[in-house]
Amino acid sequence: MFIRTSRSTMSHRQRKGNRLPQNSRLSLSSLRKRAGFVTMTVLLIALICFVGAIAMVSGSLMQVQSSARSQDRMTGLLLAEAGVDDAVTQASSDIAFTGRTATVYEDPPTNSKKFGTFTTTITEISGDKRKITSIGTNTNGTTRQVVAIITAGEQALGGAAIMSKGSVDITGNADVNSVPTPNLGISHVYANTDIKMKGSSTVDGILMAAGIVFGGSGSKGTVENGTPVLYPDTVTTNKWRLDWITEAKAGGTMGAVNKNDKITAPMFINGGINLGSKDKVELKGPGSIYVNGDIDLTAQTELLNGATLIVAGTFTQTGQSVYKVKTGTATPSTPTPTMVVYGSGYGATSDVIKLTGGSLADQQGIVYAVNGSIKVAGNSMFVGSLVAGGTGAQISVHG
Repeated sequence: MFIRTSRSTMSHRQRKGNRLPQNSRLSLSSLRKRAGFVTMTVLLIALICFVGAIAMVSGSLMQVQSSARSQDRMTGLLLAEAGVDDAVTQASSDIAFTGRTATVYEDPPTNSKKFGTFTTTITEISGDKRKITSIGTNTNGTTRQVVAIITAGEQALGGAAIMSKGSVDITGNADVNSVPTPNLGISHVYANTDIKMKGSSTVDGILMAAGIVFGGSGSKGTVENGTPVLYPDTVTTNKWRLDWITEAKAGGTMGAVNKNDKITAPMFINGGINLGSKDKVELKGPGSIYVNGDIDLTAQTELLNGATLIVAGTFTQTGQSVYKVKTGTATPSTPTPTMVVYGSGYGATSDVIKLTGGSLADQQGIVYAVNGSIKVAGNSMFVGSLVAGGTGAQISVHG
């Protein structure tokens, strides 16, 4: 009995020792639940990564689109402003001008790559005030609009750095730019026939010709076969002359000037102004001073002008001479003193205004050759607007 009992007990203990603890058993349903949890976690992480990737791509696309829109705004604005400049020039000499559409190219002279277009309209506000609306259109169709209000007047001829009723020739290392702040893209050149640009010359503006533009790689763009600028006719310029003579003689008459002097406008000088050996002459305004002859400045001479200066003959500068405008003393009708050179008796191809030999002409306004051509050469510097209004005239700028 004892022995059986012992065997039975040991047998019972052996069977009990082979059993797994109750808490270590894993059911099939529990394994399935844990596998499902792992799968959901992986999917959630993948979804987060996917959303993040989409956000990054979307942000990059938005930056690219923003950059493209910014570029469109800049080029559209440049085209619109070019249209305003063109409209000012046209309206200055043609009161009936109402606007036009023109194309600007960025690869002159081949003109195979269009930069864009501008379309201008001019409407009358009241009296001599005009409203210019200019729309610049990029090649992709986007547009920018600029509105300007102008007042018609004689100074409107200065709508460009260089304007010629004939041709314009820019060669060598000539540089046409804006002052005192350079590289504004506003130093435009207009010609009623052709424009020739050679050498390493640069123009910080657009070349606009009623004819053909030769060269032009150093410019901001070209416009060919444009509408010619209408200049004052002979009847108008002759009337100006008579009015200026009458005004000048009302202040008195004096002889030729060939030494240091100070002359107060209005004044009629019956002869020329010929300076040498570092002579200095000051013209005091406001009012008109009419020179019934030529003006010749040589040998480091200086002519300081604070009046409206009218020259019946020619104007010549050489030998590091200086012609400088004294601002703030002009007549109420002119923002800055204007020099008008009639070149009486000279042909269209004759140089009635010559700036050579390292001379400086700080006009800060308009120098207008009624007849004849204009020549700037020999490291000379001109600050202002050069205008040649005679039929067949030429403006030559040689660096």
